[in-house]
Amino acid sequence: MNTEKENGLAVETRGLTKIYGGKAAVKDLNLRVGEGQIYGFIGRNGAGKSTTLKMISGLASPTRGEVSLFGKPINDPAVRRRLGVLIEAAGLYPNMTARQNVVMKARCMGLADEKSADRVLELTGLTDTGKKQVKHFSMGMKQRLGVALALLGNPDLLILDVKWSTVLIVYRVHSVQKESEKRTAYTKGTKKCV
Repeated sequence: MNTEKENGLAVETRGLTKIYGGKAAVKDLNLRVGEGQIYGFIGRNGAGKSTTLKMISGLASPTRGEVSLFGKPINDPAVRRRLGVLIEAAGLYPNMTARQNVVMKARCMGLADEKSADRVLELTGLTDTGKKQVKHFSMGMKQRLGVALALLGNPDLLILDVKWSTVLIVYRVHSVQKESEKRTAYTKGTKKCV
């Protein structure tokens, strides 16, 4: 496969196949997603969307074929550090708050700065959950917390297997935040408005 500098690909698969019990869940998938692109799968249940994302993120091994991320094999530790992944359930601790969940994962990732936890909670609209335990969250809030966990470390590639409504909420929150930053920069009299 080509190197990252030659093709600028974030994801490339060749002949990616996964067979369960003699039946192909994914068959000979050739996929190329450039860096900076947004790419999504749409299909019926059982079409192989989650299985493909699991193989791309290294959570499932293909029966045959190969996956490269940024021009390198998925098992390369440097590549793994560039990933943020949420597939199916996020593995949340139900008796902890949103912030406690995020801070704990940040520490496990070696991120000592707790401000990164606050940033992802703000981005996903979960800063105002206070002392509410995750077990009392709605399903949508749990999904957004999973996205917050995937965003830790500012990954170069974010792989989400979530409902479209969750993606839209995160995008809307992010857009509102960017608009607020523009207004703040403008009202503070700075010459540069992002």
